[in-house]
Amino acid sequence: MSYLQKVVCYGNAQLPTESEQLARAEKNEKYCDLLRSSIQSSETYRDWEIVGLFYSALHYVDAYLARIPFHPRSHGTRNNQVRMTSELRPIHRSYLTLYDRGRDARYELVEISLDRLTGLRNGEFDAVKTHVRSLLGLPS
Repeated sequence: MSYLQKVVCYGNAQLPTESEQLARAEKNEKYCDLLRSSIQSSETYRDWEIVGLFYSALHYVDAYLARIPFHPRSHGTRNNQVRMTSELRPIHRSYLTLYDRGRDARYELVEISLDRLTGLRNGEFDAVKTHVRSLLGLPS
């Protein structure tokens, strides 16, 4: 097996491709749209929307990293790669904010207001999505 084949393999499984990562990012974003329609008057699923937005952002980042090819095995490795990769550095703060708010919702049970959630979606999430799609030569 060549070095490149080793890099793009994760154990015995083939790593997700750029297009597979993009499809998952878009699927997660659609999931968030469904939740959004449920939370306009309810706090029930706000935590899951921020988690979904983070994972959508993660798959956008991984779609770009698939071009290198690089597949991070942990959040810490991915967070560092976003910081160290010059093309991704402009979205580092936005990405980490989504990561932190997702962790807060999952593990600390922090409630998020609808205004804050909307701000994260229209600010940090859109920044990550738009930037990565631009790097991949895709429309926003």
